[in-house]
Amino acid sequence: MNKRIGFLGTTKYDLILLSSFLLSKIQKRVLIVDDESDISALSCCIPVPRELDMNHSKITFRNIDFLKNQAIENGAKYDYTLISLRMDGHGIEQCDELILCLDLQRHRVKAANRLNLRDPYLIIRGIDYIQDSKKILDEIEFDVKNVMCIENDERNNSCLMELQYQEKLHLSHLTNDYRKILEELFYDVYGVSRGMYKLAYRRLRKRG
Repeated sequence: MNKRIGFLGTTKYDLILLSSFLLSKIQKRVLIVDDESDISALSCCIPVPRELDMNHSKITFRNIDFLKNQAIENGAKYDYTLISLRMDGHGIEQCDELILCLDLQRHRVKAANRLNLRDPYLIIRGIDYIQDSKKILDEIEFDVKNVMCIENDERNNSCLMELQYQEKLHLSHLTNDYRKILEELFYDVYGVSRGMYKLAYRRLRKRG
């Protein structure tokens, strides 16, 4: 069964890529769909051969298929489709689960409030103190399934830059709260046991 998971909001490309890398390490078939603008953070992390047009070709990267600006067709051969969504709500209805990423910018919360969101998982990024998350929660006008926070830390920011510029990944450089969120996503959203997550983590840390 193909489970379609939509990622919405700000700075979500790293969660999509890391999730797909980990899932592939336990033999899960993953399709990534970038439904954002022509130049997006996610697309910048995918090495594209010169002879291919990203907008009209399927690209395979690290045993993961990648599509840009294309409707999802016949996803039955995949275990998971991870979709990077625009903030206009397009494509939300085709997702089985939603993960909303927000920072402390109030206008992003207001944009999310305009959408007809149905119980997304909420990840609050870039906070300096856990109490800062209350600012967002007080503004949100919809129910969420779970709230997770990633504190502002240079180690995480460095990993994001490595993904974009060097296509490298060092799991051990991520903060504990970030790695904990990855584990929670595996268990709650992807339906993968904690034991299988640990196996995927060990394999990815060892082989990249």
